[in-house]
Formats: sequence, C-alpha cells, structure tokens
Amino acid sequence: MGLRALRFIAVALHEQEVRVARFTHEGVQEARLALPLGDTDDTERLLQRLRSAILQVWPHEGEVAALGVSVPDPFDYRRGLILRTVPGVIRRDLPLRTFLTSTFDLPVFVGSETDLAALAEYRFGAGQGVGDLVYLHVGREVSGGVLVGGKLFTGGNGVGGQLGHLTVEADGPRCRCGNRGCLELYASTEALRRWAREAILAGATTRLAAWAGGRPDHLSEALILAAAREGDPLAMRLIARMGHYLGVAVVDLMYLFNPQRFVFGGWAVQAGDLLLHPLRETVIERAPAIYREGVLLQRAALEEDLGLWGALAYLLNELGIRPRR
Repeated sequence: MGLRALRFIAVALHEQEVRVARFTHEGVQEARLALPLGDTDDTERLLQRLRSAILQVWPHEGEVAALGVSVPDPFDYRRGLILRTVPGVIRRDLPLRTFLTSTFDLPVFVGSETDLAALAEYRFGAGQGVGDLVYLHVGREVSGGVLVGGKLFTGGNGVGGQLGHLTVEADGPRCRCGNRGCLELYASTEALRRWAREAILAGATTRLAAWAGGRPDHLSEALILAAAREGDPLAMRLIARMGHYLGVAVVDLMYLFNPQRFVFGGWAVQAGDLLLHPLRETVIERAPAIYREGVLLQRAALEEDLGLWGALAYLLNELGIRPRR
C-alpha cells in the first residue's frame, strides 16, 4: 500500500481530557475528537477510554500505519513510562506504550508534550527549514525540547532536555525539582505573578494594585500583560525581567547546541515583543557574534491542538517520513 493511502492517528493526553485525530502523511486532518477523562483512579478504566477514543476516529477504509501519543511532561523514553502523576486521572508509571502496542498491534510512538511541540514546530510551524532547533514553552512551568539534526534529543536515560531546570541563579531559591535557581523560578508565569504580588505588598505604584482589588494573590498573568500593554512601568519591568532570564538560558543553550532557531511557545506567544525584546537584548549582550549569526528567535506558529500536531510529527519522524520543504 502506498504512502498516500496510509493514515496516522495522533493522541494528545492532557491532564483532564484526551484528544485524538486522524491524519494523512501530509498533515491533512480527516477526523478529530475530544473527550473528558473524568475523575478516576482506575488505570484500566483510563486506558479503555483511550482505546474507545482512538476507535472513534479509526478509518472505515484504508490502513492505519502508526499511532503517535503526546503525554504530560516528563516522560521516560527508555522505559516508555509517564513520570507525572495527575491526582485522580493519570497514575505515575502508566504503561501507556505497552497497552497501545498490544491493543492495536501497530507501531506506537509516545513522547512528552513539550518535546513533541518542538517537533510540531519543526515540521509544520516556525521551525520549518532547519534541523537544529530549541523550543521553550513559557507557562506556569517552563519546559523545552531540543532537536539536533532533525532528531529529538532525549539523553542516555531517556529523560534529558528538561530545560526549565537549567540553573540561572546559582544561589537562588529551591526549586520543586530539588535544584536551586532554576529557570522556571524566574521565567514562568508563576514567577511573574509572585513578583507582582510582592511589589504590590511592598507599596509599589502600579495600576495592578487597583486591578487586584485588595487581593494581589488573585492577579493573573493576563492582567499583568494587559497592564504592560497600557504602559504600566511595573508590569513592563517584570515581564522584561522574565525575558532577561530567558535570554540567559538561551545563551547557555547556544553554547551547548548552537541551534539555527529558537521558538517560544505558550504565554510567550501572547506576550510577544514585551517578552522577546528584552530576551534578545540579553542575548546580544552576552553571546558572541558567531553564536548569534543566522539564528532566529521567534514566537511559535502552532498553538491550537499542538499536542496532536506534535504526536503526528513524532511518528512521522520515527518512521523516517521526511517533511516536505
């Protein structure tokens, strides 16, 4: 059967729902479904829900060549195990790859959502045309994925590429991972909200104080961004501080991987140049010209259904189906 007749099924397992879609090898989406996972501590029930969702997009005619699955970070590639527990939904060490392989008797490729986001941008988004790419997701956590020669970097034990835990302040506070001064503590939206709260409680002059309504704990990153867009000095300064620390990490990654492109996703897409301009300034200040030459630092192009695009990109990569350029 020719490649044109083959179909591929992508699965994106989120913390509260599962999305599935059927694609052609060129990325044409033919069917899509999203189902809530619900609250269950029953692993078997969760796996059967996944099976049911996949069967609902299975083609009536034609052959499915492989399944690709995006799962919450982090993922142990060597053993094929999810390493994150979502209380009441996903159990740590869920044997997802083993279950799907035995159920459907097909090649199954499972990867962490941020790694696969890097592959999605490489094949279908802002990373097209390059083989060496670093993707950084900015949200309540900071995570990333690295491509070297068009291949995903996962490390010797299958758990490499945890970019949110690069050290950017050697004597910084303790991170949830056990390290100190991790990038996540300085460049996440949680850090942004924490800084804004501390500044308001210290009496800073900012429209955010009024917007918080006396409850600075309830300030969101969306409100802080809105204030920055209206020219609020504190909000702009705090977002610039995030950009600075992201720039520090980018320079380290330039030395390590010398990539052709950096792609920033998540909240960075919304923040735009308010975040990326100070990031670029830090890179210009710190990185030698030879590392900056020809390197693009840009926002991600894919946001909607990123997990599905990532799962598709991963299975196509692993099957050796080259992207069309």
